[in-house]
Amino acid sequence: MNLKELKYFIAVIDTGNFTDAADICCVTQPTLSAGIKKLEDELDVQLIVRGTKNTGGIRPTICGAKILDAARNIIAESEKIKKIAKKSKNPFSGDLRIGAFPTLCPYIFPRIFPLHDDKMAEMNFYLLEEKTDNLLELLSEDKVDIIFLATEIPASKNLDYKIIKSPLFFDPFYLATSVKHEYATQKTISVSQLDDLNLLLLEEGHCLRNQVLDACSVTKNNFFFKADFRATNMETLLSMVRMGTGATLVPKTLINLDDKLIRYIPISGKEIGRTIEIIYNTQTLDKKVIEICQAFFKNFR
Repeated sequence: MNLKELKYFIAVIDTGNFTDAADICCVTQPTLSAGIKKLEDELDVQLIVRGTKNTGGIRPTICGAKILDAARNIIAESEKIKKIAKKSKNPFSGDLRIGAFPTLCPYIFPRIFPLHDDKMAEMNFYLLEEKTDNLLELLSEDKVDIIFLATEIPASKNLDYKIIKSPLFFDPFYLATSVKHEYATQKTISVSQLDDLNLLLLEEGHCLRNQVLDACSVTKNNFFFKADFRATNMETLLSMVRMGTGATLVPKTLINLDDKLIRYIPISGKEIGRTIEIIYNTQTLDKKVIEICQAFFKNFR
């Protein structure tokens, strides 16, 4: 049994076709078929059911399905071994996978590319936009190298052994209203003035939604929320604000001063906002890469 035969087996199941699988593996179809037959003979089990479209097509046997999962893990680990060996020679090669949550991406991602200088020019940058829960899951599976967070890591994740966490900056919230709103002419707004507003929220799953709820809880006031409207993204939320449907709290990093239909009003009396942190995965990043990234992000604002 060798990696090549396992790759043949995976390719056939993924494509459902021996010809396409052979093309993917860059071999002839007889060579691919012979490799899978050799694997079946060595394991002394049938791996593939060679059916027609009417009978379910090409698919793994019950035993083959279990072996398929193991084969995928073996191939993934073999690729990881190659990357470890390559990075031992040059830590600034390979991929740098950076993730951030949707309401931070427009601010963070355009500013990351100066990292791709002479020292990191050989690295491939991959920027991932995911919700916080998904980013933490990717971090726990070593599928991401750096993530930005604005929330505490749950104790259940037990990631302390593999991360370096550093605070970057505080991102204060502003009240966003229509230019025709009764508060639009004010230079600042107090927490008490927020009481009677219909505050629009993002849907559940967005960390900004929880941060706004937490901020309102801290003020110990009776806030009202537009329960019948929850946006899937911040731009939709701001569109509703422009139309005068309600108001919302917006992080400073998302403010667009060129938008003439929205007024962004600072909140006085309370420090309401979110703290942006950066998380480095010590399981996937070389120490030298982390040091360069830390120096770059040290004064990041």
